Amino acid sequence: MTNLLVFDDDPIFGSILKRHAHSLDVNMTVCSNMDDFALKALEGGFDVAIVDYMLDDYRGPDVARVLEGQPALIISRFADLNGRNSVWPDCVKGFVCKDRGAQEIILQALAIK
Repeated sequence: MTNLLVFDDDPIFGSILKRHAHSLDVNMTVCSNMDDFALKALEGGFDVAIVDYMLDDYRGPDVARVLEGQPALIISRFADLNGRNSVWPDCVKGFVCKDRGAQEIILQALAIK
């Protein structure tokens, strides 16, 4: 079974993602703060991380650096980030705008796996 690790500081969106993951038979751990995310990332056991771009104190590509090479998908409510950020770490394998929906985000993460 696929295991996804999510870092999004919006707990409602995290709950929506988790509900859709469950319906797709995917395990998902949702973290809403950096401490929890960093701990889970260091523990490993996940296939792909989904990281929000606009976090309160961080930016998604910077957060992705703690993944130490594990694949990540960046998500954002702003659709135009993909073209502006060509310096993302190599572990960032894609970008999905949140308005495409939770299921599409999860499907894109599964495609990276």
